[in-house]
This record gives sequence, structure tokens and C-alpha cells, in this order.
Amino acid sequence: MKVSFGLGYIASLILLASYPLLTMVTNPTPAVADDTGVIRKVVLLDLWEKGSGFQLSPEVTQITVVENYAIAQWFWDNIAGETVVINQNNQWLAIASTQTPFTPSTLASYGIPREMARTLINRDRANPNTPPEQPPVANIFTPVLPQLQQQTDTLILLPSQMPAFKQRIYVNSFRSPNTYSIALSLKQNCNGMADCTVGAFSATPVNPSYSPEDGFIKKIPLTNDIWGYFTPSRCQSICTPSVIEWVWQNTHYRIALKGMGTDVNRAEAIMVEIANSAIEAGPR
Repeated sequence: MKVSFGLGYIASLILLASYPLLTMVTNPTPAVADDTGVIRKVVLLDLWEKGSGFQLSPEVTQITVVENYAIAQWFWDNIAGETVVINQNNQWLAIASTQTPFTPSTLASYGIPREMARTLINRDRANPNTPPEQPPVANIFTPVLPQLQQQTDTLILLPSQMPAFKQRIYVNSFRSPNTYSIALSLKQNCNGMADCTVGAFSATPVNPSYSPEDGFIKKIPLTNDIWGYFTPSRCQSICTPSVIEWVWQNTHYRIALKGMGTDVNRAEAIMVEIANSAIEAGPR
């Protein structure tokens, strides 16, 4: 189906094949990474069929392949976008293009299994040139990770290593399509009360005017050329947690933990190690 774009404009989302088409793919032929050359040609042809009036040729800048699905990033006349394609009976077909990043929910609406949609997007947003294997998430997060993966489209960053806790820790998660929060508590029904809250891991959409809230923050370098902000614990009537936060992929990530000790330098080193572990592992 040929769709006409306005001059110099690409619609934010173009459906090239209907949902029933995807549901008919019952026994697709397994795709391989070497298909990237074919995928590139399919995406370029698809863009040319839709566009008119562009001064430059489109360029595919990145391709991520997972089994029979792929996302291609492209750039055309100062417009960036991405196209999702599927392999049906050993033939790659362009399904949809967008100027805004796909989410698992968007891909699922086209009939792509949600688990596959999340895997495809996570690998594309992380680094498709690295092996897909990643270190397992720290044991404390294992019970809540499946819920997060099913119910939020936010890229989940959780560490592979955590300090040992002397007491039993209860873990609860709260999530929405674009946020998540994991609470670590000493009681099952702590409900955020200061006396039983040990820490929290959260991700929220970043505000364009974002800046760390606390005046005691310290700007520190994290892995992958990311800048973080560390706020030490302080004690008056109660002790506030040590906090480290950073922005990545238009998301504000925050880790808050109590019990890091009175040595500020040591607490900073521990929090940086946790944050780097989460960043290096990539989206879960």
C-alpha cells in the first residue's frame, strides 16, 4: 500500500500492513543477522515509496535484528525516524515507520508479541553491536522484574550486583506505562514510611528543566559517558538515604539507599558501583 507524504514531512506513524497480516505469520522462517543488507534495501525502498520532494537520499544508520523482527533507524533530510520490519516466509516486509521512538505497546498493537517487542527495543536502544547476553539482575530484583517487563514501556536499568543486607528485605514494585519504582523495605507493608524504608530504584520521564533537587549534590562521571549526581546521606531526627541519579534516553533514573555508613567517600563509591552496574548491564 503506497502512502503519500506531504512535502518534507513524514507522518508520525504509518501502518503499512494491518494487524491480521502479522497474526498470519504462524511459522516464519528464522532470520539471521546477515539479513541486514536485505533489510536496509527494504527500508530504503519503503521510504522512497512514501516520500516526495526530499533533496537528499535516505540513510539507514542502524539495524537491530532479533529472530524474525528488526528495527531500522534512518535519517532523511534532517528528519530522523525508525521502521519496524518482519520476516514472513523468508521475506522481509516493512510494517510501520515513525518519527517518534517505538514502544513495546506500539509494536504489540501491530501483533508483535510483547516479550519480543520489549527485547527488540531494549537491544536497539542499548547497543546492537554488542552480544545480547547480559549479566543476570541482582537476586533481590528477581521477583519483581517480570511484572515490570510486562507493565511498563520504560527501559529498565537494574544492577547485577548489590551490597548484602543484614536483615530480610521486602521488595515491592509500582509501575505505569512510562514509569516504575521498586521499594526496598524492612516490613511487608511499609508503605514508604521512613522508619522501615531501606531504599528505592525508580525511573520517570525527564523534565526538560531537570536538575538535581538537593543543594549538597556532587556531579560525578559514570560509565558510558553519562554524568551522575550523588547526594550523601545526612542525619538529623532521621537519616536521609544516599542518592545517585542520572538521565539516559530521556528518562531520569534514581537510586536511594540507606545504610551506606558515615564515610561519605565510601558511600559514594558504593553508589557509583551500583549505578555503573545497572548502566553496563543495559536495559532488562
